[in-house]
Parts: sequence; structure tokens; C-alpha cells
Amino acid sequence: MRISSGAYLGIDGSSSVASADDHEIVRKGLRSLLEAQPGWEVAGEASDGREAVEKARELRPDVTVLDIGMPSLNGSRLRAKCSRTMRAPRF
Repeated sequence: MRISSGAYLGIDGSSSVASADDHEIVRKGLRSLLEAQPGWEVAGEASDGREAVEKARELRPDVTVLDIGMPSLNGSRLRAKCSRTMRAPRF
């Protein structure tokens, strides 16, 4: 996985990232990769689609990384739902 620092910078030059995956080991691995990138901050994590919607609305991350096969609300449906209700989300 290549992570490009500065791809979606916030006002202060950093980017907040949230992740959603039903496998804890994947979330932990992704967190480790993201935290190693200068200027990237992990804003939060979710273990299913419904929790991801709540976290995205609460935390307003610059970028959200989604598992396409999550229970309760998969990544594709989650993206569509958030795109309709939130300002300029990036997934």
C-alpha cells in the first residue's frame, strides 16, 4: 500500500483518517501504517457500517478507508449514504 502524504491536507497541513473494517487485525495494521506517515492522524475506527456512519458524522475525517464487505452496512452502501448526507467526504 502506498500512502501519499499531502493528498488531502487539512487547514493545518495534516490529514485525519478514519477506517472501517469488521476485522480488528486489519484495523490495527492500517492504524500502524497511517500513524507512521508524517501529517496523518487516525481520527477513529469502526467495526461495522452503522458504527462507521456514526463516527464519520461525529469525527468528520478528511479521508475514510472502508471495507467493502462489512456486516450491517457494506462499504459501497456506506459510501453512498454518507455522500448524500455529508459535505465532500473522501472514501
